[in-house]
Amino acid sequence: MSADAAAKLAALAELGQLLGQTLDLDARISRTLTCLSTRLGFAHAMLLVPADTPGSLVMLASQGYAPGVGAQVKLGEGVIGICAERRRSIRINGVKRAIGMVHAARLPSQGEAEISLPGLPGVESQLACPVLFDDELVGVLYVEDERQGRFDVDDSNALQVIASVLAPALARGVDEEAALADPGPACAEPSQSPLRVRYYAADGSVFFDDEYVIKSLPGRLLFKLLTAKRDQGRDEFSKKELRLDPALQLPAVRDNLDTRLILLRRRLAERFPCVQLEPVGRGRFKLLIARPFELVAVTANYP
Repeated sequence: MSADAAAKLAALAELGQLLGQTLDLDARISRTLTCLSTRLGFAHAMLLVPADTPGSLVMLASQGYAPGVGAQVKLGEGVIGICAERRRSIRINGVKRAIGMVHAARLPSQGEAEISLPGLPGVESQLACPVLFDDELVGVLYVEDERQGRFDVDDSNALQVIASVLAPALARGVDEEAALADPGPACAEPSQSPLRVRYYAADGSVFFDDEYVIKSLPGRLLFKLLTAKRDQGRDEFSKKELRLDPALQLPAVRDNLDTRLILLRRRLAERFPCVQLEPVGRGRFKLLIARPFELVAVTANYP
């Protein structure tokens, strides 16, 4: 066994131990991405999961990129979308020679209800691996590099092992008896300027001061929390009560509440520090708001 292969095997063993120390999905995702960067040398990595919109994926977490949680990729679109559609790993070590496979980072205009997918401007090597559980796609792990020929067969095999280890956690969500996740960044300093919040019921889109935040189930979740805060003064909530709320339209067979709460929490932490979600107990979390807010529900589609 080569020294490089031995190092990869040691990294996988270490990751297995780290994941075994927590049942919290958010912590497992963070530890996985950290291992990809620090132990396997994949400085730029992201995890995408099936979106609420059929036929697309949404970025749940990343390492080494600009903010982009919530960005979507269509199945069959670029390396990531093709990997998800075909449910097999794709490795490219000369992007300029296979430019049609490159994932396209969309650049939405100001106010458009989309989030740009981050990426390396000079990417040359790409590796995407499907995360499968019981033959169901529950995610895609993606890494890229600016160097040609960066990823070899051992890298592909290592990423597949990591995907298989992460798959059950993504499929089953967070154990209700799991220990608390690490608290997120502190909420921004209080401001007297009211935060203008608009919610569009048609697709669950939420805007803060005319800036797009998130949509679909995470948007409906955020609207529910803000409504309860405004009408009842509540700031603590349980996942159990959310699962019992028909207005959230959770899937009946295998709900995706855990991943959507993580998506919402990470999106807020990336772009909107005045509003944060913080774990406070097993299966419970708190809504932290550093500004007074005005909440308006709109029945029509956004412009």
